[in-house]
Amino acid sequence: MSGLAEAAERAAAVGNRVAELSLRLDHATYRVGVFETTEANAKRHRELIDEALPVLEADGDEWGLTVAYGALVLAAELNSSYADMASAAERVVGHARLADYQLMINWGNGQLVHAQYSGTTPVEECLRWLDEHPEVERRSVLPQRERLLAMLGRFDEAQRLLSEAADRTAELGVARFGAWLALRRFEVAMLEGDSARAEEAAREMCETLEATGELGNFMWSCCNLAHSLLGLGRDDEAEQWLERAREAAPSDERLPQMLSRQVRGKVLARRGGFREGERLAREAVALAEETDMLNAHADALLDLAEVLALAGQDARAELEQALALYERKGNLVMAERTRSRLTELTASR
Repeated sequence: MSGLAEAAERAAAVGNRVAELSLRLDHATYRVGVFETTEANAKRHRELIDEALPVLEADGDEWGLTVAYGALVLAAELNSSYADMASAAERVVGHARLADYQLMINWGNGQLVHAQYSGTTPVEECLRWLDEHPEVERRSVLPQRERLLAMLGRFDEAQRLLSEAADRTAELGVARFGAWLALRRFEVAMLEGDSARAEEAAREMCETLEATGELGNFMWSCCNLAHSLLGLGRDDEAEQWLERAREAAPSDERLPQMLSRQVRGKVLARRGGFREGERLAREAVALAEETDMLNAHADALLDLAEVLALAGQDARAELEQALALYERKGNLVMAERTRSRLTELTASR
């Protein structure tokens, strides 16, 4: 991608401000999203968006506007604001259509689906949108609805889609597709309650990202691996992966910051460090409250409830909050799992 930076310099040399800003922004978005997800880099990226967008809007260059709103998609995701991400993704698709830029139409639609999945859009509404836009799945290498189906407990359908996608990614041989497919396998396995398969998938994603040097999501992936290791009772190994992530590719993005606190909090509580474990678990919940990630917020509450229960405290309020969030999202699997924990807790008191 250094060619983008060189092209931006050539555009600047001939006084083409629109091309210069578009190319600089395209390069910065790639760097922040793939390699360097730190607060400082995200801040510089946002400043460049604020500089470029008015110029590109005034010029009306559709390619430049596609790039600019693509940058806003990433900025919104880094801020865990999925409503803003969905809005920016829709603008990407609109401008890409006017620019006849099919690659970015496909990318924008994929980001819109991701924003719907991660944010407040109910599961059934997400599926309905996909049914109304069949071209999105036809043009996608990776599956789009498997995690939605898994939240409804339709695991056979989800696994079939993952298997079909595995054949496509193997044929293409593109490492990035393999990494993101591993993430999908991890999330479906976690919904199934299969920590062993989740650990296998998360480890594959970590190893692929590390091998390719695409470390922008490495800390997040390591946190996922650590979380699955906790489910297998391998707490020491979970801690090692958290430390490895902090050393190799520290990220200021909200989601890995949440997940690392959730994992560390549970490890400490299991060892009797209840006060520090609760502090970290509550910090994770506080970070989640600043987002519109219903599932992630509920997950943080579940982990806080586990820490409180280990300390002998009443965790019913946290479980009730988590249940309400899962029900709002339409995550039937996690809602039922949380409801069962509430029933058990109530019966034991």
